[in-house]
Amino acid sequence: MNKHQVAYSLGVVLLIFIFSIAIFSTAHAGQHIIEPKLGVVDWTDNNNQRIRNDTFNIDDNPTGSLGFMYLYRLDNGFSFGGEVFGYNRDYTRSDGRTGEVDTSHIYANAEYYFNNDKSVKPFVGFGLGSVGMEFTGVLKQETRGPSLQLKGGVEFDLSEKLAIAAEAKYFTVDIDEDVGGIAGKIESKGYALFVGLAIKL
Repeated sequence: MNKHQVAYSLGVVLLIFIFSIAIFSTAHAGQHIIEPKLGVVDWTDNNNQRIRNDTFNIDDNPTGSLGFMYLYRLDNGFSFGGEVFGYNRDYTRSDGRTGEVDTSHIYANAEYYFNNDKSVKPFVGFGLGSVGMEFTGVLKQETRGPSLQLKGGVEFDLSEKLAIAAEAKYFTVDIDEDVGGIAGKIESKGYALFVGLAIKL
C-alpha cells in the first residue's frame, strides 16, 4: 500500500468517524473527554526489518511514550474519537551503524464502557489508522503504513469531571511500500500500557 492509498484509507475512516459522531450525538446525550496519557510501548518483532535495501534491527527494550486521546462518550457507553501516541527508538543496521527512528501512531477509535453510570468503568475498544516512521542517522527516510489496535482497560472516577484511566493495547505495524524508489518492508506487532487523566468537558 503506497502513501496515496494510505492517505485515502485514512480519509475514508475519518469521514465515517465524523459521520458516526454526527448521527449518534443527535440520538443520544453524550460528553466530550480529552485524555493526555503516559505509557510504555514495545514490539514483538524487532529484528530483520528492511528499508532502502538495508536490513536493520530495532532496540528491543520497552520505550516510554506520550499520547493524547479525544472521545465523545454517549450515555449508553458507546464512545467514538481519535488517538495519537509516539515514541523514539534506536536501530542498528546490518553493518553495525546506528540511528534513531521516531514512530507515531494515529487512530480513529470506537470504544464501549461498561457500567457507564458507575465510578468504575471497564472498557474495550478498537482503532483503525496508521503508523509513521522517520529515520535519522545512517537511514534518512520517512515511511507510513496502515495499523489497527485493540485495547481494554478501566476508568476510575476521581470527581464528576476527572478520572484516571489505565489501559493495555495491542497494535500492528504493516509498512510495505516504495521508499525513495526502493521497496521497504517493516512488519511487526506491539503492545503498550498507558495511564491517562481523563478530563470530562
